Amino acid sequence: MFANGAVTAAFAHAFGSAASRGSSSGEGEWMFPEGGSTNLGDYDTVMTNGILGDRAAFQEALNTSPTPAAGYFNPSHGAFGDIVESIGQKFFGWAGDPLAAGFARGLAGVNHPMRIIAHSQGTLTVTNAVRYYGLSAQGSTFVMKSPALSYFTASHAIQGRGGTMVWQQPYGDIANIYAPSFNPLRWASGFGDVFCGACRHIANGLP
Repeated sequence: MFANGAVTAAFAHAFGSAASRGSSSGEGEWMFPEGGSTNLGDYDTVMTNGILGDRAAFQEALNTSPTPAAGYFNPSHGAFGDIVESIGQKFFGWAGDPLAAGFARGLAGVNHPMRIIAHSQGTLTVTNAVRYYGLSAQGSTFVMKSPALSYFTASHAIQGRGGTMVWQQPYGDIANIYAPSFNPLRWASGFGDVFCGACRHIANGLP
């Protein structure tokens, strides 16, 4: 038990140290539709992506969004690096989460409710922004696509602080394995997505 506690403490310290090194290595990038406003207060919708983010594809999602939307782009550090970063956010976000900190700080000056669309790792970012960095959930709607955390955790953070949560966790999505789902059939369905390269998970992405 002591060894497990030591490993947990070491991981939390490492994640917290990485978080404290500043925005240059850990925060996301605010992006806007080409030719659109660069003032976040002018938007009612904001989106953020999951792992293996492609900047050009994210820009295209903003350009083609049915409603004007700003975006918080989470750059990729490679599959392994992105997964490690996600684990840190999920289990040690309290020790410091640069992505969540940047997201909360960017929206701090927005004085109206938002529609926040987050996919996969992005659901960790927005939840931690509310839990640990003071992002106001009051009146806002959080669309959680293929979430990487449990419904209970997200709901406690978002709905418990006056937000509305739209939970989009379809059958057959690999996220059902690690979210996790307490429905055994839904949980098992996630393994099918492993064999097609997370095709269902990707299809449930942005916008």
